[in-house]
Formats: sequence, C-alpha cells, structure tokens
Amino acid sequence: MSIQLKPSEIVGRLNEHVIGQETAKKTLAVAIYGHFRRMASSPADSVELTKSNILLIGPTGTGKTLLCETLARILDLPFVTADATSLAQTQFVGDEIEAILHRLLDRAGGDIGKAQRGIVFVDEVDKLKAVDGQSRAISGESVQHALLKIMEGAPVKLKDGRH
Repeated sequence: MSIQLKPSEIVGRLNEHVIGQETAKKTLAVAIYGHFRRMASSPADSVELTKSNILLIGPTGTGKTLLCETLARILDLPFVTADATSLAQTQFVGDEIEAILHRLLDRAGGDIGKAQRGIVFVDEVDKLKAVDGQSRAISGESVQHALLKIMEGAPVKLKDGRH
C-alpha cells in the first residue's frame, strides 16, 4: 500500500474535522507520509520495516482520539481503541489483547493485510504505572509487556490460527 496524499494534503483533510492542534496535525501527517514512503520504497522481501508508533500526550478532551480516528478514515484503515485501564483490571491480559486484534480484523473486513496496517489506539496508558506493593497484574506491568510485543512488531498468532 502506498500513500497518495502529501503531508500538506493530510493536514488539509484533518483540518476539515479537527479544530486546533496544528502542531499535532503536522507532526502526524509527516509521520504517516514517511511511514508509507518507507513501506513503498522497500520491497517486502528485502528489508523488514519497524512498526511506526506514535505517542500522543495531552489532557483529556484535546482531540487525541479524534485525530487518530480521522486519520484512519482519511487513509481508509481500520481503527480500534482500547482503554489501558480496563486492560489492567483483568487477569486475562492475553485474551484482552487478542480481543483487540480480533476487533481490528473485524474492522478490516477479515482482510489480514489491511488489519496489519490498521491503527490501534490505546488510551490512558499513563494509568499502567506500577505502584509499590502491587502485584504485576494489578500494576499494569503485564499489560505493558503484552502491548510492547505488538508495538515492536512481534508476530502475533491468534487462537484461531490466523497470523
């Protein structure tokens, strides 16, 4: 998949839906454009590309989720959101992560290739901070490790056998 839109065009499309956050829109547009250029210029067999992860920081209500949802629509990519707080409150972190990936695959209409290019937005990551005296599962550390594998581009095999 290659991107046809230049960063200025991506910003223009974002401007149609998102008010303010000019620096964030420009930064995201350049990052997305660069990511797709690297994907297009590198044959799949010759160079393994690293995942492109972006961390958006800001108070509640500043438009982080809206920016990512809008980007997904502009780029015709599947988009799912997950709340890190609820992930940390379960004993079955692996199952929860798999559920997120299944939702992404569903949003991609079952197309694994499209799902692999999709966007997973993990909200409230700051709530995963370990607190002295808490067990690993309660502290959110197990969620951090599970998410880190995906963010680093590790292959994921779902229980139904799909990769």
